[in-house]
Amino acid sequence: MRQFTFLLFLVIISLDLDAQSFKVHAELDPLDQSDFYSLPPLDNQELAKKYINRKNGVKKFAEARDVVIDVALKGEWIDLPDNKLICRQAITSPNAYSINLGFSKFKLPPSAVLFIYNYDKTDLIGPFTNMDNDVHLQLWTPIIKGDKIVIELQIDKREKGEVELELSRINHDFVGISFDPQSQSCNLDVICGAADGWPQVDQYREIISSVGAYSINGTDACTGVLINNVRKDCRPYFLTANHCQLNQNNAASVVVYWNFQNSFCREPNSSESGGLGDGLRNQFNSGAQFRASFEKSDFALIELDDPIDPSFNVYFAGWNIEDKKPQRSVCIHHPALE
Repeated sequence: MRQFTFLLFLVIISLDLDAQSFKVHAELDPLDQSDFYSLPPLDNQELAKKYINRKNGVKKFAEARDVVIDVALKGEWIDLPDNKLICRQAITSPNAYSINLGFSKFKLPPSAVLFIYNYDKTDLIGPFTNMDNDVHLQLWTPIIKGDKIVIELQIDKREKGEVELELSRINHDFVGISFDPQSQSCNLDVICGAADGWPQVDQYREIISSVGAYSINGTDACTGVLINNVRKDCRPYFLTANHCQLNQNNAASVVVYWNFQNSFCREPNSSESGGLGDGLRNQFNSGAQFRASFEKSDFALIELDDPIDPSFNVYFAGWNIEDKKPQRSVCIHHPALE
């Protein structure tokens, strides 16, 4: 019998996006409430009750809200010097802990840059450019804290007519996934090492950095691992579980978060362990293609649309097909996710 062996270790994870460097135009007049595309309020507690007993193997953290918003048509356009334009589209989903977006049409011309940030600009993602254009024309974003966000497009005036930017999904976080990992205190943070009394963790540093948390359709969350191939060419294959329910129809919606871990070591079974963490979610990949799955062995394989940014310093996990049992195994996972 062929066996695939992966070395893994337990990790407690939380979410908190560190601001990336970007340039938005702070001198623009702030948007007021009348500028927002406002969705009806949702009851977060009722949604949590609705999904608490879901048994399909993924964590439900957001409610999908289908929309049709042509950002280039409905957004507010502003003329800038040097033949530049800005388009802003504001959105609110009242009471959401965070919001993430799904674009069903995403095609930017060469001059365009796109930023998404919350209303007070304390949380932001971008820039997205024409390098993020894909053949499936979709773009799914990481979560942005809060219930009010702004989509900001900057572009040369001559290319305004080339923009395709249709928003079809606004996902309303009803559990606060960006703040509360809800892991149990028996887990060990992977940041722990010899200096903290856990020298056995240090031998798994490379493997630890291969693990990513990810969302599907902006509503469900799971865990997987970046895996090498026989060519060792860094083709971004990502291995996960079949029970996470990836398929041809939803792979383009995947957003993978890298190096998604607490920043300091908490002693297992202590009062701190299992509580709120301070991990970052500023390193991510968006979009993938479905490659294979097999229910009986509970595996699924996708290929990420884009190469991994070298600055993320992630690792491609190895594997073998030897017909023998490993002498030991450990597990890296995101305890809040299945």
